[in-house]
Amino acid sequence: MNARTGEILAMTNYPLFNPGKSGKLTSLYPAMNRCIGEVYEPGSTLKVFTVAAGLDSGLVKQTDTFTAGGTITVDGWPIANANDGFGANSMEKPRDILTYSFNVGAASIGLRMQSKKPGIVSAYLKRFGFGHTTGIDLPGEQSGIMPADNEIRPINVATMSFGQGISVTPLQLISGYQAIANDGVRMRPLIARELIDKNGSVALTYHPEKIGEPITPETAGVIKSYLINVATEGTAKKAQIKGYIIGGKTGTAQIPLPTGGYDSGNYVASFVGFAPADDPKLVILVKVDAPKGCAYGGVVAAPIFSRLARASLLHMNISPDDNITNNKYGGAVNATE
Repeated sequence: MNARTGEILAMTNYPLFNPGKSGKLTSLYPAMNRCIGEVYEPGSTLKVFTVAAGLDSGLVKQTDTFTAGGTITVDGWPIANANDGFGANSMEKPRDILTYSFNVGAASIGLRMQSKKPGIVSAYLKRFGFGHTTGIDLPGEQSGIMPADNEIRPINVATMSFGQGISVTPLQLISGYQAIANDGVRMRPLIARELIDKNGSVALTYHPEKIGEPITPETAGVIKSYLINVATEGTAKKAQIKGYIIGGKTGTAQIPLPTGGYDSGNYVASFVGFAPADDPKLVILVKVDAPKGCAYGGVVAAPIFSRLARASLLHMNISPDDNITNNKYGGAVNATE
C-alpha cells in the first residue's frame, strides 16, 4: 500500500487460483481473495492500536509502567506471555511492551484505559477501521468481527488489547498501519486509478480520499518511533533492510477452532511494516498461515517483508543510505511475541 495515498500497489494470495481452470476447482476457498474476504485473529500486530489509543486519549503516558511479566487473571481466565524474558514481575513502559510484544502488558494497558473510560478501546479500534469494511472497490470484502458494545466484559478488553477475540481482514490491518505511517491520516484503499473503456478513453477516475484521522500526528510520530525500536531492539530484527530504517510489528496468532478453543499445533505468522521509516512510502503486510517448524512472525514473515520492501524501494528509485549505521541487519530475533 502507498503509505500516503492508500493506493494498493500489489495484492496477492497463495495458493494461486486460475479462473480459466475453475472447472477443476474442488473448493471455493482458493478462489477467495483472502486479503479482503478472510477474517482471522491478528495477534500481536493489533497491540500497536492499543498503545496508540492509550497515548492519543491521554489515558496513558509514555513514562507509565504496566505489569508485563508473569500471568494475570481476568474474569477467571489466565493471560500469559509467550516468553517472560524480563522476568515474571517485570513492569514495562508502553514502548517496551510493543518492542518485546508482551501480551500481559498490552492487556494491562487496555484494562487501565477501560477502567478510566469504558468503551475507549473498542472505540479506537473502530476509528482505525476495524469492525466495518474499508470501502475498497472489490467484491467480497468482509467487515471483520468485534464484540458487541453491550457484551464487552473485562476479558474481552484484555484479549482485544493483544489481538485475540477480534477478527480482521488483512486489508483492514494494513489500512490501520497506513494511518500510523501517514501521520494519523487514514486513506480509503484504492485498487485502481482509472478505468479505460474499449475505445481507450478514460471512463472513470479515482482519487485518493481521506476517510479518517484516528490519532493525532503527534501520537503517530511516537508510535512510529516505537515501531522502529521493534525492528532494532525487539522481535522484528529480521525485517531490517541494509541501508534503510524500517518500522513494524510482528504477530504470532493462535487459530481458533470451529468447536471453540484454539488449534494447539498451528499459528498465523505475520509482520506489518513501513519503509523508509523517516518518510514512509510503502506499507507491507505479510501473513503466513500455519507455517511448518517455527511459527514466530519475526522469524517467518519478517524476512519476507525485508526482501519485498528492498526490491520495491529500489524499484521506486529510493536508494539505500550507506550512512545509516544503527541498522542491526541480520541480528538474532528475541522471540518473545
